[in-house]
Amino acid sequence: NEDEARELVEPENQDSGGIGARYAGFAASMTVCIIFSTLSPLVAPLALVAFALRRLVYGYLIVYAETTKPDLGGHFWVTFVHHLQLATTLYCIVMLGVLSARSPNVWPLVVATPAFVWSQWVFLRLNQSLDWTRLPLDELVASGCEETPAPQARQEAYIQPELLATEYFSERPRVTAEPSETSTNDILVVVE
Repeated sequence: NEDEARELVEPENQDSGGIGARYAGFAASMTVCIIFSTLSPLVAPLALVAFALRRLVYGYLIVYAETTKPDLGGHFWVTFVHHLQLATTLYCIVMLGVLSARSPNVWPLVVATPAFVWSQWVFLRLNQSLDWTRLPLDELVASGCEETPAPQARQEAYIQPELLATEYFSERPRVTAEPSETSTNDILVVVE
């Protein structure tokens, strides 16, 4: 039965099958593709096939097989973009190493070094100057939205049964904290 199968697999293990773990796997695969496709051109078509298969499989899973996940506002996507920017920096480092090892003189290394400096500048700019968590005021006014509604809390909540029992509190000793007479920074715990 399809409903029983869905109950058995949901929720998935967030450490290996969650949205964040998927993005991390995509970033690692893309990093390998970016770095090694220049050194070995056969990597690019293999990566294309791998990403096409992932698109097919995850496209089906997300739309048809898995339950709807909450939207976290793009945190995973922004982290994914940061990882890809680090991948381009790593690519520059690897290419500088390859150029310094294989070139007969220093000029190819000198020509390629500004790419490394630029990738570092873009990464710092991405981290510091772009605020993706807030909508700019002019866009907010243009959208006609006066105020963003507060997120709604879930209706169901777990309440520990022991906290509802009144006899639980009456049997336990009363613990109070009072300032110590010896020092103003110490606290004296009194158990009655």
